[in-house]
Amino acid sequence: MYKTEKYKWKVFFYEHYYEVPEQVKLKAKRKKLKAVKDMKFLYENLYRSFIFDLPSLETVRWKMVKRGKLQKLAQKRNGKVEVIYEHNSTQTSVLDGQSYLIKVYSKALKKQHTFQFSNPERYVKLYPELDELMYINEILKIIKSEFNIW
Repeated sequence: MYKTEKYKWKVFFYEHYYEVPEQVKLKAKRKKLKAVKDMKFLYENLYRSFIFDLPSLETVRWKMVKRGKLQKLAQKRNGKVEVIYEHNSTQTSVLDGQSYLIKVYSKALKKQHTFQFSNPERYVKLYPELDELMYINEILKIIKSEFNIW
């Protein structure tokens, strides 16, 4: 979405499909979209959802680790008893689904930002305490409702 030199908003939606060897070729579709509400309102709504600051999922993946307890263990090494500490951590990963690559640029703010999330709708159910998941889902909800896509 962008504003032209004549202050008219233009919105395009690009949908990419991965290639499946011997079944489906790599393809991309471009659609022109029209917002349900005022475009300025939409832009401000996305801005307040931190669209220019949100990091990619990989940057916050460490927050998804559930830490285990630290355990004290005795271990024999070279005939001597040595004390070691061990802990286990767990993390749930979603392996299949949808991925979103979001690129935003503001000429007025002189700011450009790109970030990526895979399966944010599923991850927010697993990790509802993560702000980043809450905000990416808010952004997707705004886009879905304003443009009637997905």
